[in-house]
Amino acid sequence: MSVEIGQTDQKTSAQMKVPKKIAATNVLYVGGLPEKVPKLPSELLQRLESFKGCLRRMSINNSTQDLARPGKHLHVGQCFPKVEKGSYFPGDAFAIYKRNFHVGKYLEFELDFRTSELFGVLLSISEPSGFPALSLELNNGNIIFSTDLGDGMPFRVQSELPSKYALCDNKWHNISALYDYEHITLRIDQMATTKARSSQQRSNSKVQTKSALYIGGLPENAASGTLLTRENFKGCIRNVSIRQEHRDWIDMDELHNVLLSECLVTGVES
Repeated sequence: MSVEIGQTDQKTSAQMKVPKKIAATNVLYVGGLPEKVPKLPSELLQRLESFKGCLRRMSINNSTQDLARPGKHLHVGQCFPKVEKGSYFPGDAFAIYKRNFHVGKYLEFELDFRTSELFGVLLSISEPSGFPALSLELNNGNIIFSTDLGDGMPFRVQSELPSKYALCDNKWHNISALYDYEHITLRIDQMATTKARSSQQRSNSKVQTKSALYIGGLPENAASGTLLTRENFKGCIRNVSIRQEHRDWIDMDELHNVLLSECLVTGVES
């Protein structure tokens, strides 16, 4: 068995002897392993981690392989020629931060986004009935942060922008939001903080949830909650922080069509 690395005129090679026939299964995995890992030596499993990057021109026994062939891949997306830090949401993607997320009386979160679209879900959690719920969305160019404490009467805070296209310029923008008891606050980039407070007197001012916290969009069967739009986000998201915890995308409970660490550089300066 031999391995060669490098260009035609500058190759590095290594060789080793192996049995004439390797007794292996008829499935060849490229780039990672499924959740139900096939039987492997324990010392090998401890060192395995899914590949992060781009692959091309793969050939097996002189036969070129199409790694993007339908039904033959999982979480494999386009490899852009120029990328930057962030994850790309193509418009049909979403991430589940945690399947059973409890908001309670306090929630602070922050993220960076870049898009040219006027609409898109950035974050949402809702019980199946539609409330309690909490959401952050891009709606006609404005950022809207909404909360429903459980009575079906949401209260919202909205960005104050000079133009509805101010945030849809394909440049990076930062959002920080805070829900604290009956108050919500929203800040975008270095703009002034906007605030809102519930107008209703409540004996139980908590967002009592135990549902999935979605980022970047929703599956079809998820409740809309306080969202005013159901359009999944199309663009790039990075630096997600929830309760001051930065969680890597691969550590989230589920990813659907999210292109990790592949944020297309469009030529517009960030």
